[in-house]
Amino acid sequence: MQEGALKNYFESSLEREKLKFQSCVKNEGLSFEGIDETKCIRSAKLDNAYYLLNNKRIKSNLEVYNDYQRFEKLSTRPPIYPANMQSQNLQGYVLLSFDINELGKTENIEVIQELCGDVRSPYAEFKDCSGFKNSAIASAKKITYKPAQLSGKAIRTNKNLHRFTFVLQEPLHISNKERLAARKSERALTSGNYKAAFEEATKSSLDHKLLDFLASKAKFYSLDYDGAITYMNKFIEKSKNSISDFSDEMMAESFSILIAALFNQNKFNEIISYEQAYLTYLEAEGGFEELFATTNLYMSISFINTGNLEDGIFYLGLASKHSTNEAQQEYIVSLFNQISAYL
Repeated sequence: MQEGALKNYFESSLEREKLKFQSCVKNEGLSFEGIDETKCIRSAKLDNAYYLLNNKRIKSNLEVYNDYQRFEKLSTRPPIYPANMQSQNLQGYVLLSFDINELGKTENIEVIQELCGDVRSPYAEFKDCSGFKNSAIASAKKITYKPAQLSGKAIRTNKNLHRFTFVLQEPLHISNKERLAARKSERALTSGNYKAAFEEATKSSLDHKLLDFLASKAKFYSLDYDGAITYMNKFIEKSKNSISDFSDEMMAESFSILIAALFNQNKFNEIISYEQAYLTYLEAEGGFEELFATTNLYMSISFINTGNLEDGIFYLGLASKHSTNEAQQEYIVSLFNQISAYL
């Protein structure tokens, strides 16, 4: 995030919210050792400001204190993909909670959440399932850390969250006719002939999600946003519960196109409806920050237009952090100045 009023806002918010949390804990009479038992709740404003300024999420309440140094992972063993889940083409993640003792060993491992779905897709629909947790627990037992430190002394940290993901990579299943149509559509897109690109992707008797993606892309570049949304929704429906057989770059591009098309139709509530899946996707994947700078800006404006300034300013911060476009940065500053009086 560039230096300026927006960064100053998050820095001030972080310090202010830290003091509120620290004051609450102090009133409870808790020591540092017992801080994980606090009934005080960190504000979303605190967590979001910390994330934007430090490029990482808070993992312990102790991180709210300046003389605390976070634990560091020294070694880990990736979880083994359970054979029964792989045979069913099931993907997903397990969220665990565990303590890290003064020696850097994990203890008291608990399963918080186990869900099936494709973490590589920003459209995934996650469902409760069972089959990954034993592998995740076995892997968690083998993780070693450099323990956290408080004033230079190794300390125990409790109830740390860690997510293990289980992802399959399958080859793209597509007929020769569909593959040929996709290649012709891609060539037409590259040359700027969007009409031909759309026609190739929508030939009768052909039906594949890759062609839906290309048709949506052709409509988007033709400024036909309704058409872009229609075909991207077809792509999404076919992608929700399938194995990820497309590149990470393509999945990221598809989401950016969808959000941009919805934004150009002023469909702010529909954009917001994708937020939870989008956040899960960002936590799992990372990358594509510059591509998503504009997506984050559209998210921000959507929240602001529906009256949710706090979430709006968070996504505005994300957009500012990753945008390399000077004109976009100027717009972000202008937008912040317009809403700052209401924050």
